[in-house]
Amino acid sequence: MRYMAQLAHRKRRRRTARCPICKEKFKINSRGRPPIFCSRSCCQRAYEQRKWSRPHPVELLARDIDTARVRGVIRQEIREALLAAGIILPPPAPKPKRRGPPLRLIDK
Repeated sequence: MRYMAQLAHRKRRRRTARCPICKEKFKINSRGRPPIFCSRSCCQRAYEQRKWSRPHPVELLARDIDTARVRGVIRQEIREALLAAGIILPPPAPKPKRRGPPLRLIDK
């Protein structure tokens, strides 16, 4: 009885599938993992499409730099608005750096 209940809940396996690359219908074996592609060549084409659709690292870097610039502008605008409202105090003026003794050239 318990075995029959397990069979009733088990999902029925499809017998055919359609390849997402070439749109061809193909049969699925009754055992093993069901394939996604109809052939190795379609699998390779899918890999190449994924590979070439990725953005180039230089493009990703440009996006990151643009995002950082926008964040900096937003932070500056918020800081100015908070200063104008009196919510935060202006930052203290930087202390001037102390200069050490002047360096001299010594001829030997």
